[in-house]
Amino acid sequence: MHRNDFLPRNLGLKAVALAVLSAWSGQASAETTPAAPAGAASAALPSVEITGFRSQNTRTIANKEASAVTVDSVASDEIGRLPDFNVGDALKRVTGVSTLEYQGEPRYVIVRGLNGNYNTTLIDGFAFATTDIGSRQILMEVLPLNFVHRIDVTKTFLPENVGGSIGGTANLVTAGGFDHPDGVLTLQAKGGATLMSDRYGGHEPGGEAAAKWGTRIGPARQFAFLGSASYWRRHIHVPQIESGGSLNWYNADGTRNNTPYGGNGLAVPTERRWYNYDNDRDRAGITARLDWRPEGPVGGHVATYWFRQHENSGRATQNSQVQSSARVSNQTPTSGTLSNVNQYVEFGRLRWGRDLYGINGELTTELAPKWNADLRGSVSRAVVSNPQSWDKFQQNALAFNYDWSATAPIFSAVNPANSENPARYANVYHQEERTEYSQRVSDLQVNLHHNVDEDARGWGAALGARLVQTRMNTAFARRTWNAMPYTLADALAGSTCGFECNTPLYVVDTQRADQAWVANRDGVTPVDDVTAQNGATYGVEEEIKAAYTQAQWRSEHWLLAGGVRYEQTRFQSKGWQQVNGAWSETAAQRSYSDLLPSLTGFYATGLRSKLRFGLSRTLGRPRLDQMALKGGVLNTSASPNTLSQSNPDLKPRRSDNVDIGHDWVLGGGRSMVAVALFHKTIRDEIFRFGELQTINGVDTLVTQPRNVDGRVRITGVELGVIKELGSLVPALNGFTVSFNASALDVKYPVKLGDGTSTTLGVLPQQPKELWNLALTYENGPWHTKLAWNHTGKLWDDRFPNYDSVVQFYRNRYQEPTDKVDLQIAYDVTRNLSLSFDALNITGQGFQYKYGQSQEYLQSAWKVSPIVMVGVNVKL
Repeated sequence: MHRNDFLPRNLGLKAVALAVLSAWSGQASAETTPAAPAGAASAALPSVEITGFRSQNTRTIANKEASAVTVDSVASDEIGRLPDFNVGDALKRVTGVSTLEYQGEPRYVIVRGLNGNYNTTLIDGFAFATTDIGSRQILMEVLPLNFVHRIDVTKTFLPENVGGSIGGTANLVTAGGFDHPDGVLTLQAKGGATLMSDRYGGHEPGGEAAAKWGTRIGPARQFAFLGSASYWRRHIHVPQIESGGSLNWYNADGTRNNTPYGGNGLAVPTERRWYNYDNDRDRAGITARLDWRPEGPVGGHVATYWFRQHENSGRATQNSQVQSSARVSNQTPTSGTLSNVNQYVEFGRLRWGRDLYGINGELTTELAPKWNADLRGSVSRAVVSNPQSWDKFQQNALAFNYDWSATAPIFSAVNPANSENPARYANVYHQEERTEYSQRVSDLQVNLHHNVDEDARGWGAALGARLVQTRMNTAFARRTWNAMPYTLADALAGSTCGFECNTPLYVVDTQRADQAWVANRDGVTPVDDVTAQNGATYGVEEEIKAAYTQAQWRSEHWLLAGGVRYEQTRFQSKGWQQVNGAWSETAAQRSYSDLLPSLTGFYATGLRSKLRFGLSRTLGRPRLDQMALKGGVLNTSASPNTLSQSNPDLKPRRSDNVDIGHDWVLGGGRSMVAVALFHKTIRDEIFRFGELQTINGVDTLVTQPRNVDGRVRITGVELGVIKELGSLVPALNGFTVSFNASALDVKYPVKLGDGTSTTLGVLPQQPKELWNLALTYENGPWHTKLAWNHTGKLWDDRFPNYDSVVQFYRNRYQEPTDKVDLQIAYDVTRNLSLSFDALNITGQGFQYKYGQSQEYLQSAWKVSPIVMVGVNVKL
């Protein structure tokens, strides 16, 4: 039995300590907070005008205090600016929330340690299409910042909430026309650079611009329009290194030992792979919303959005690959000489075009006193185009010295004259491939509420129904021209630094490479990769029908609400499969139903304090590409070969959730302390099962997602604090500290391909601890914020576990990260301010390790700081 649990096991002690701290804060609240009616959020807002970061904190606290369920938020300021640099950065300031980054930008949302496939992201309560192919996760980088008014992350659930969330639901709440000052135009522009070292590409410019305008319309000014536009551009270099997906071990005579940690027990990298991404990314967005608030009982809104992101990357690769027949000599614990190494130089041109657009609206009406109904609908579409081309050159049978005395492995050629001669690198192939993807999501909702408003007392009830339909299609094509009659010397642009910069990393000149390919392609017959094409070409349709009913009782001091939600899911897919060497279209269909009860509530333990609790059952549906019926994709360049297959028979995860927490509001609504404990029991967790099979006489790792027999158990604690320090020390007037933290204990039983079982201490992409600390200062025209985000070690889930001894070490873990950001703004006038932003001040990169104790570096990325100066104008 293997136990992988790399964080302290003192979760209970943490919970006790946090509870004591919270109790002390609650006593302070009772002593310092004036009397106010329970649940009256509006009373928490002071009568004086509050701007900037204090405004954001006040709105965040008021939203949490007023909510019937456990919700943590990040809110915009008085003119609709969020406190961070993009939607993902703003989200990771929320208690219990972190983000998984891609090339220096937050990409996926993680709630309570659970990755994006366990959670739901909405726009104004509506499901929308994703530009992440085959996934249920939302790419946060596509979403501009200025269209979001507030982000609510709901962690406990009522039947009226979406059922497909185990970690939580992130709702991107857009501003209505009546939320923006009438006739006010806000303009923002920033410009700066990424500060990468010259040896890896140097500084590159970046900038952004945004505008927002709102006005009242109509004879009675019953209409309000709000529009926004944004543009953002960034150019960066991202150098990376990898030491291979596995390690090698050798015997005393220098021959390879096939048992991990066997032979002399000294690990040797299987490769030294350098990447250098030259990444140019830009995005644009336009939003418009029209709200209608007449004097009568009917109202509503209609809103539309369009977001586009283009990404152009040049990926230079230089890889020294150790061959299976290689022998080692002169070996020490950290160095040696390898006799048979192939080195290739590859250049990839990766183009991504991602478009997301949609329209949503609602019609609300008051049917009678305390009776309200609404009809809501949304349609959205995501389109992705990804053309790529690759040029690869290689020479074989080189000898290399390796040195692993530092963190990253260094390879140096025994004969540099050969390894650095571009004419010795023969063309392996020129390859063209393209992925086309589209997804359409429609969401129709109808709800009826009776006496469930925040100020309601006594009995209340709600019922409703929802229909969400998703249609997705993806198509892939690949054509390869093998062994073209030219060498790297005919396509070379020069060289740059690899990760350690000890030998040159060759860079292909795309124009010269294309000219050589065009001149010679007619003499080479291209090969269409039918297996890969059919394996990644498929369509999916999913339909979710839901209905719910709930009731509540609310008094001045407590709320009890609960009921049941019913969801029926129908899933069907079409794809291609190979039978006896022939490909044919095939289809599969699956349906399942779930009854999801929930009960939640709170008890007012003081004038501005609440004890909260929640019981619920929720779902985590499989990724669309995990269930889609499609042919397996065979990868013969991996070691061993890999064959990835889907599983149309996958069940959704089902989680039983228990939550209890307490929050205290201090300082007239400008400070808060909140603590929460939660436990989740997840059935039918999905695990990437793998086993070695012999295919065409070659060992092949065949992987397939499957449901786990045992139950996953997650226990966690969260703490959130917002405190104005001037009330404690007058000399610190103007300073506010915001802190949130969470820690998890996980038990994840899995059965492996060799029939053994193990219990993991993590879930994929799940940090077991994270915290955010921000110190803000506002005094007169100055607004300053210093923010620190810490994400603990997480399992990256890159490699499957197909036995508990031989290959278990291949699991890849991301090392803890600490990212520091700084914002400074100065109000020149009431309507004009200047700003300075510094992102990732410390240049925090990423390191991934593997091994039985994660003792070896698998890969590392360098990520540069970004500095920007800007101007904000309010007209």
